Parts: sequence; C-alpha cells; structure tokens
Amino acid sequence: MGQFEVVEAIFESDSPLSKRELQRQIDLHSSSVDASIQRCLEKGHIIEKDSGFVCSKNFDKKDLESIRPKTIEELKDG
Repeated sequence: MGQFEVVEAIFESDSPLSKRELQRQIDLHSSSVDASIQRCLEKGHIIEKDSGFVCSKNFDKKDLESIRPKTIEELKDG
C-alpha cells in the first residue's frame, strides 16, 4: 500500500521530492515510507536524482493505476 502512496506523491509533484518531503506527505511511519521507497526503486517505478525522487522516464497514469490498491468492491466485480 505504501508503494502506491510514494509513487502517487512523486507522480503528482511538479518537482523532485526528497525522502523527508515524502515522509511528511504520506501518513505512514517513516520506516514504512523508507521501505516503500526502496521497493519502488527496485521495481523501477521511481529513480533517485541529486534533487530528489522522480518517476521513471516512461511511467504514466496507466502505470500508476496498475499499482493502485483495489477496493473490496473492485475485487468483487473483477
């Protein structure tokens, strides 16, 4: 679940986000945010630049939607 929040915050930002900014924006414990950032880096959803984290070059809204956690209603319909 944290991975989606991390990628969503970065995707919607107009500029790169630092780890500290992500920890401030996301309502999770800082260690959970750190672990989510690491998993997102490993999966290639985001990359780290000197100025902060950004989404990978070809990452788009469709990719973001594909990692969004599904609601119970969506799972029932699927």
